[in-house]
Amino acid sequence: MLSNAHMHYPAGISVCTDDAVAPEFYRFNSRWDGMLRGQRVTVFAGSLRGDPSKGVLLVHTLPKDTSRRYGRHVAGPADCGSLRLVGWSGNRLKLLAENGESIWYAL
Repeated sequence: MLSNAHMHYPAGISVCTDDAVAPEFYRFNSRWDGMLRGQRVTVFAGSLRGDPSKGVLLVHTLPKDTSRRYGRHVAGPADCGSLRLVGWSGNRLKLLAENGESIWYAL
């Protein structure tokens, strides 16, 4: 279950610059910050810089007891366009694709 308790950084969805992470590969528009199973999680949403028709999520996890960061790239549905974070419930994030499709992603 996602939790924002005991966090010392902004929680929830916010706008981010398109060059927030690895700008040579990604173009991001939004991010979500929260806690999952005792770990700080940040999810960036957007598209591939070289092919904006390919929506992506980049999920970063930072365990409490270390400064090491783990990440994974998650591809959106084919030709959905850029993804934008618009809500969350429990351990699921709600995304809106550029083509108008609503998508739920479980962390």
